[in-house]
Amino acid sequence: MKQPKDIANEIILRPRFKMELPHSKEFVLRLFEEAQKTTKEFVVHCIDDHIFIKIPKEKQHFWSPQLDLEIIEDDDRTSTLRGLFGPK
Repeated sequence: MKQPKDIANEIILRPRFKMELPHSKEFVLRLFEEAQKTTKEFVVHCIDDHIFIKIPKEKQHFWSPQLDLEIIEDDDRTSTLRGLFGPK
């Protein structure tokens, strides 16, 4: 009898990604701080090197996603953005 595949290999509930950025960590964090002040479509929270992007409370439902980002400094001119999508 053929064994079913492990369901963890089939469904990814919290997808992750990583991007190399041609900007310093400070520059990228400033961009998110600006977005925090100007955007109304999403709620942006910046805490140290972490950014949390959520749907406004009045538009949230049970399955509303949240994006967690971390900016990692590579050197003075480059950084890495790590992201994780997940449920709130």
